[in-house]
Amino acid sequence: FFFSSRRRHTRQRSVSWARRCVQETVKNVFRKTGQDKKHVIFLLSEAELLDDNYLEDLSQMLTNADIPGLYTTEELRSIRDYIGESLRKEVQLSSLNAAAGQQQLSELQEETYIKFTKNISDHLHVMLCFSPVGSKFRNYCRDYPAILNATSCIWFLGWPENALMEVAKKFVKDSGIPEKQQEPIASIISYMHMSASETIAKMKDERKRIFYLTPTHYMDLMKSYAKIKEEKEKELELYKAKLINGLAKFKETEKKADVMSTETTIKKQKNMEQVKISGDFAQQLEAEYNKIAKQEAHIKARAAIRDKQKEEAETLLRAADEELARAEPKLEEAKKALEELKAGDLAEVRNYTTPPNEVKSVLEAVMVIVGKAPTWTSAKKAMTDAHFIKDIREYDVKKLSDSQLKDLESHTKKQDFKITKITSISYAAGNFAKWVLAIEDCAKALRSIEPKRKRRDLALDAIAKLDKELQELQEEKLKLAEKIGILSTQKKQAEDIK
Repeated sequence: FFFSSRRRHTRQRSVSWARRCVQETVKNVFRKTGQDKKHVIFLLSEAELLDDNYLEDLSQMLTNADIPGLYTTEELRSIRDYIGESLRKEVQLSSLNAAAGQQQLSELQEETYIKFTKNISDHLHVMLCFSPVGSKFRNYCRDYPAILNATSCIWFLGWPENALMEVAKKFVKDSGIPEKQQEPIASIISYMHMSASETIAKMKDERKRIFYLTPTHYMDLMKSYAKIKEEKEKELELYKAKLINGLAKFKETEKKADVMSTETTIKKQKNMEQVKISGDFAQQLEAEYNKIAKQEAHIKARAAIRDKQKEEAETLLRAADEELARAEPKLEEAKKALEELKAGDLAEVRNYTTPPNEVKSVLEAVMVIVGKAPTWTSAKKAMTDAHFIKDIREYDVKKLSDSQLKDLESHTKKQDFKITKITSISYAAGNFAKWVLAIEDCAKALRSIEPKRKRRDLALDAIAKLDKELQELQEEKLKLAEKIGILSTQKKQAEDIK
């Protein structure tokens, strides 16, 4: 990108910025500054410096305002002619006599290219954007001292807490979050970034490990929040639409049932009036109607019992699923943390001759879960297995016996079994601790929900029996209805005879 005090120039570049493109760009910049004497800012980032050739050219540009071998012979002649013409005009204007002017012109022509590079030095300002992360910047400065000697460094530090808060407020406001929730959410986002910064500083002091947390990470955090929020809103809208549709179906069915019930009542009244006309047939029909009414009441009562038991079974199932759902995310998170472990992390733990008590307690707990002797020797031997991480990540929590769970609790209830503390001592041991606690939570959850599932199964058996009973009652009701139909026909025939 090029910037000048009067106008701004931009150029599109491909993903691979070839050396030929770089040279053409630099020539264009030198022409604007060396010939046209325009003030130009040349902005470069380390992503555009693909190899040492680019750095060598950059070093020459900073030191001498020139790059050797940049121009062809024809291009050099064109530059000298252009600068020479400018110098001739200056000499003609300033000379008092022709002889003196000719001598001065001859001297100045020898300095045309020097004049060109001086114009570049006076009018070109190079801006370099480097990241201090890793060893690249240090190596650049060591191998090419001009990057420091010919420049002034400006260090961009992290944002203060009030700036983080203001940016978070602007973000949540633009995200369409309700006004009452904006302040708390902005505080949480700011706190997360500050907490991460404090943890990084603590890692640097305690473990001598340097991590970088920049404002870009902060912006990425907010973008991730916005993306998740949008996905959840779409998901809720989908559930809402399904619920509304289901309620509409229920109401529609209820209306149809009411219409059918009303029609049945009307028909029953008409039949009762006709039955009264005929003595014996009327009494028989009344008796049958009483039977079918009792049958309907009985069916309704049994159906109510079935619906209640079904609701209780569904409640038990939801409670069991919710309890298990609270434990499973922790286990998945712990498995993911195990996937991130590298061979070097395991080697760090395995190389302990006398491990810290916290690390030793964690690995003993792991051995309890996998069914091996809970000793440091056994743990070291297990970690030498190439499939160790894969085996514990794929461990089936249902295999954990009651005795193993009891032994596991004796380790996890220790005061020094704290994830934060363990992680500060050993990153790998911290991830193992997360996995151990997640296995313990899932095992307890499974033992807690098992009685609920058994009660649900019993309730489902009772519901099945009630459904069978209701079906039999419905069949009896149909038989009564058929009998009423026969009696009605006989009554009509009797009335016709009368």
